[in-house]
Amino acid sequence: MRRVLRLLKFGLLGLFGLIGLGLIGLAIANAPAESQLKERIAALQDAGEPVSIADLGKNPPEAKDNAATYLDLAQKDCLAIQKEVSDFEEQELLTREKSGEKLQSLPDDDPVMIDIYRKTLAAHPKAVPLLIQASECSRYHMILNYGNESPTAFIEEMLKKIQAERAAIRTLNYLVRLLMAEGKAEEALDTCLVMLRLSNVCAQAPALVGQLVTIALRSVSLEACSRVLQSDQLSPEARQRLESELARQDIRGSYRDSFRTERAVGLSHFEDAKFLATYSALPQGKSEKLSYLEVMDALIKHADQPSRAKLEMRRILDRAGPLTQTLAPAIQATNEAVTRNEAYLRCLRVLNPLLARHAGEAKEVQLRDLGLPPEVTIDPFNGKPLNLKRTDEGWIIYSVGRDLKDNGGLFDDMATDVGYGPAKRGS
Repeated sequence: MRRVLRLLKFGLLGLFGLIGLGLIGLAIANAPAESQLKERIAALQDAGEPVSIADLGKNPPEAKDNAATYLDLAQKDCLAIQKEVSDFEEQELLTREKSGEKLQSLPDDDPVMIDIYRKTLAAHPKAVPLLIQASECSRYHMILNYGNESPTAFIEEMLKKIQAERAAIRTLNYLVRLLMAEGKAEEALDTCLVMLRLSNVCAQAPALVGQLVTIALRSVSLEACSRVLQSDQLSPEARQRLESELARQDIRGSYRDSFRTERAVGLSHFEDAKFLATYSALPQGKSEKLSYLEVMDALIKHADQPSRAKLEMRRILDRAGPLTQTLAPAIQATNEAVTRNEAYLRCLRVLNPLLARHAGEAKEVQLRDLGLPPEVTIDPFNGKPLNLKRTDEGWIIYSVGRDLKDNGGLFDDMATDVGYGPAKRGS
């Protein structure tokens, strides 16, 4: 028995010795990655870049200068307006379906919809003035719990706030439709400009999820501008106001900034769960963090060169760990959405002078003759000039879209052309 115990004792000592050697080896292997990671994060901090969710909460503006203040105050009314309009439209569609009409949605200028816009906006008179105040702010610092230790909980809280942004833009869009039905095109355009300014300031929302919502807000705003433009009821001064606001839309700049805040959220995610925290402490985990930071650096550096950014990202991901590799689909989808936004913006900037100078002309028009900066007339999907087409109904200006095929101005789905054509009757 003693012999067995003695053997067990020596066996345990040997095991502990092996564990000790393993830990020493792990520490030695860990040291270079640990040193590089600390240096990299220190460099970001020295440059004033956020490296955690807590950092995102620093240096908020005064409440009166923060667009979030007014959006939060308008939130209840905007959500109520959105719900009342949606519920009414749903019920109206059911009623018409029973009478034999087959519609997926009601036209913007349908009399019953115009009436519900008028009633709901009148029932919530504080909403629009608050949204105008929000659009006039230069800062948007979302009012969130930046001290939350869980990145997942932080994103969930942020998503709830983002719903209010959507409701705000829809509220303003209802007003545009109402004003157009009342023949007040210039007032409708001024409301479109509020939508554009609000989209621009909301682009400061953190992380890629904030960027994706901004893209949606801007798309609705640009579509509203297109409807007003094609009414042909605008003065030259109004058209110039529109061009000035369109020129201020910094799509690639906000895309670049979203990676700065996404990086801070991503670094927090590495420490989010016990598994990830354990993994992050290992040499492989630290190397993966470094790869993640490299990817973010490449995306920030080449935000306005999507092809170059894609190549750099692919080079890094080929040697990165599994967590970092999962970034690729989300980043690709976001870039496509950003490029689509750019295409809509450029098409609208072309449409504005085109309708002002050549609305009723049948002669050929050259993009270079519209007085726009050359880069505005370039298709962001293929780097070639935007496509311009004259039809009996009016002008069509479009990009080839993500499939890179010229479908003749077909806007049926996300894979075909991107742009604007003559407004359809009843839309």
